[in-house]
Order: sequence, then C-alpha cells, then structure tokens
Amino acid sequence: MKTTWRKILSLIMAVGMAFAISGCKEEKKKSYTVSFDCNGGRSKISDVYVEGELFSPTPPSATAKLTGYTFTGWYYDEACTKPYDYMNPQISSDITLYAGWSNLHKINFYTDTGEKIPSIDVAYGETVQVSALPKPESRVLGGKTYEFGYWRNINTGERIDGELTMSSMDINLYAIYDTGLAASYAVAGNGDWVAAQANALTWVDGESLSGYGSIEVDMTIMSGVGWAGIAFQMTDEAKNYDTPFSQSDVNHYAFVLLSGNNAGATQIVKRDAGGYISCSTGWGLTGSALKNTNYAKKYNAYKISGEETFRLKIEVLEGRVNGFVWDEINEEYELVCFATTDRQGSTGVPNQAPTNYEERLGNTTVGLISQSAGVRFKNFKVTPAPTGEASV
Repeated sequence: MKTTWRKILSLIMAVGMAFAISGCKEEKKKSYTVSFDCNGGRSKISDVYVEGELFSPTPPSATAKLTGYTFTGWYYDEACTKPYDYMNPQISSDITLYAGWSNLHKINFYTDTGEKIPSIDVAYGETVQVSALPKPESRVLGGKTYEFGYWRNINTGERIDGELTMSSMDINLYAIYDTGLAASYAVAGNGDWVAAQANALTWVDGESLSGYGSIEVDMTIMSGVGWAGIAFQMTDEAKNYDTPFSQSDVNHYAFVLLSGNNAGATQIVKRDAGGYISCSTGWGLTGSALKNTNYAKKYNAYKISGEETFRLKIEVLEGRVNGFVWDEINEEYELVCFATTDRQGSTGVPNQAPTNYEERLGNTTVGLISQSAGVRFKNFKVTPAPTGEASV
C-alpha cells in the first residue's frame, strides 16, 4: 500500500515539473524585414524589426538632387501622409518605409518687446520682398517710443533690404528699431543710450544746431574706459545716422573727457585725414587751470568709486567753442575747455590744426563718441540759437 502511494506521489511530482518546465519556455518573438524607399536621398539598406521592441531607423542623407531639401521623417505610405510612429511601431509584416523631404524652410522673427510674430514657410531659393515681411510693434524704452526700422539677419548680421532669398536652412530675423543712433549704440531698458562697442560714434538723427547753439548730455563712465563725450560736425553735408562717419573719417570734432595716460583731461579734438589733431585748449588735472576745481574733485572721486556721471555741455559761439562740465556744488556749468575761431589758442599760439568755425556753421550735426564700450548717455538736449547769434 505504501508502495502504491509512493508511485502516485512520484507521478504527480513528475507531471508538475513537466508543466513548470513548459511554462519557462519563451515563445520566439516575431521579426520582420523593413525596407526603405529614400525618395531621391542616399540609398539605405534594409533592417530587421523585432516585434515588441523600439525601432528607430536613422534618416537618409540628401543628395545633390535634393539641395535645399530637409528630411521630414519616415512615412508608412508612399504619399508621405502617415508619419511613422517611433514610440508605437505599427509593423506586423515585412514593410517599406518612405522618406519625406521638404524644400520649405522657416523665417523666424524675434523682437525685444515680447511680441510674438508667427514664423512663415518659404521654399528654398524663393525670394521674399521685405515689404511683405511682418512689421513689429513700436518699442517703448525709458518713456520714449521707438518705431520699427528694419530686420537684421541674426546668422549673418546683414541688414535686410529690398528682397530676401530663402536659404537651405531656417533664417532668423531680429527687429532693429529706429533709435536715431548708429548701430554702434544700443538703447537700454531705462532709455539710456549705451556705447555697444569700442570706438563708437553716432550722429543723432534729426538733431542739428543749424548755426550757433548748445548741446548737453549726462554721461556715465566706468573705471578703465578711455575718452568719451559729445561729437559735433560742422559741414554742409547731410548725415545718415545709420552709416555714420567712422573713427577713420575726416572733419569731425569731439569735446571729450580723457582717462588713461592723461586722466581727467578735457579737450576739443579734430579728426582729420587719419588721426586726431588737437585744435583746442586741452586742460588736465595736473595743470593749473583745473587744479582744485569742483570738476577736478569730482573726477578724483570717480577714480575711487569707479563710476561717475558727468553732465557735459558745449556751446558753439560766434568767437569760439566752449566745453563745460556741470558743477553740482555750485549748481552751474564750469568752463573746462575751449577752442577759438580766430585760429588762436588760449596762450595766443596758433593751434596745430587751425580751424575757423564760422565757415562751417551751415549745418552743425551733433552726436556722441566713446572710445570704450559701456559708456552710458542720457538727457541728450540740443538748443539751437538764432543763426548768427551766440547762445546764452
């Protein structure tokens, strides 16, 4: 009897083990061949898809025939209307995937106002008239409104004029606003005009003395900067503020404060044929003219603090040009520099580059100049005087 039960128990155990062993066996996963129709792209060999696994076929490369086209993805159908699903491949048999291509590229628009301008699609090689591009809203900085001026290509730095030809990649355009300043100056969020690069020079669009008068500005300079100040030009020629005279051009003048080798000096200088030539009385802190003046005290404070705001003023007069710096203690302008129109300096010795200002007062354009980036200007003001009369 015992032997019989042992036989039955052994049989039950054998059957259980057989079931357990059969349950551990995995069914072989199905696999399918995936072929690729590259639709003009470089040919691609077939691949194997294993059911239940992710399958991410790499894109084909474009050929010369597809210059200007970009790969848009794989598709299940030849018409490329059903995109291949990388996360959930719908492959249950051998299949062919089709490459999609497009010669449409985007023109993207960026502004500094927070305005969102939708991108537009343009075919490779197609031209777009600038007049057909969207026009951004005006920009308000420091309480002043600046209208949109033109688009600039972020990739190349090129100003977009006339028409734009679509390249083989997306084009990114950045809105430039009509600030009345050259590209070497930017407008900060608080409205300050900032020298955006070294040797920045700009004429202020629409501002001219048209004779005698005065120019004023508050100028903030930081430690380590070179000279900076008010620029003016006496000529009958018109100025385009977006393509101003550069540092190498001739016949412009500047009333500047200097640092570096001649710290604290003031001077009216003339740019002429390749270099700056003094045409004024230039006074420095080491001389007797500015020694112990309130201007000298302020400049010495600047050397300690590393930042200071100076209010500058020049007066274009019948007899000479005066340069002033505002004296906060006495609340009045302090004369720090001048140039005469009779071709004589303060000592009676002829200037190195004599200039008769009276001959050039038909259209006196005015602006700003800075040897170093980062110098900030605000409260720019021009006060013309009646032609032929000195300002008060």
